[in-house]
Amino acid sequence: MKTRRTGVTIVLPVHNGAETLPEALHSISQQTYRDWRLVVVDDGSTDGSAEVVARHFRGDRRVRLVRTEHRGVAAAANLALREADTEWVARMDADDLCMPERLEVQLDFALRHPEVDVVAGQVESFAAGGIGEGFAHYDAWQNALLTHEAIAREAFVELPVAHPTLLMRRRRILAVGGYRAGDFPEDYEFFLRALARGLRFGKVQSVVLRWRDHPHRATRTDPRYREEAFLRVKATYLAPRLRGRPLFVWGGRKARRLGRLLAAEGAPPSGWVDVDPRKRGQRSDGLPFLEPGALPPAGTAYVVACVGTRGAREEIRAALHGRGYRETADFWMAG
Repeated sequence: MKTRRTGVTIVLPVHNGAETLPEALHSISQQTYRDWRLVVVDDGSTDGSAEVVARHFRGDRRVRLVRTEHRGVAAAANLALREADTEWVARMDADDLCMPERLEVQLDFALRHPEVDVVAGQVESFAAGGIGEGFAHYDAWQNALLTHEAIAREAFVELPVAHPTLLMRRRRILAVGGYRAGDFPEDYEFFLRALARGLRFGKVQSVVLRWRDHPHRATRTDPRYREEAFLRVKATYLAPRLRGRPLFVWGGRKARRLGRLLAAEGAPPSGWVDVDPRKRGQRSDGLPFLEPGALPPAGTAYVVACVGTRGAREEIRAALHGRGYRETADFWMAG
């Protein structure tokens, strides 16, 4: 298939999204940027999702509806990518709402920053009963990460880009293998793999998507989004950065679970860092606990910090910077 140089293809995989699809599709039809195409892959829906799409865009030649048996979101998204014929593709989910200027502002950013392969955007979460403090905190955190350097710095904390906001160079996404299916969050694995393969990220400083929270959201119901799955995929992509020096993992029980997963990936810790004075002289998994001041000099060891207490990451960063450790060279935040 010949790739068009102009326009944007929106790729939207859906499985049983009929309840929210009408609003999502309406938000697409209201885009101020008009040179768009839409590829919807109906992933074996049984609730009439395909019929919703067909009714909404009846007679609109910009829209292609592909029906398949149920194979999962990764396979559906990859099929949509292959069906696209434009240089730029925009990811979309069936339960979210694009802001009217979404494509216009993201494509403008992409054209002004030719070094960028993936353009994300800021989000505004919403829910029928209002969003909780956790989602509000996550939105504020990832909305503040605008540059490639900031996004890469936070890569192992959480997913620092809202996946359904992504505008991507299609050839670059296909070159890194598209999406993978497995016992892991496919959006986070895709992000970490793209980053490891050298793709550059950016983010527009405006809200481009209203992100719907609801009880059936995959992040709430799909076992691939459980904490252990996130830790495992972090370990897979973090371990190659941690070889050649002693490794120390900073944090509590979650950090030690991550340390075991890093060991399984070929980056075994040499010790645990904990501020709790009761841990002094103790061992876990045969490894000693260290106080932060006992870490080796900068440049001779790696540190991975995995902490959940709000404000703890900033304190650890300050302590390590004070010792001369450089973030993403000598230490990484991973939680």
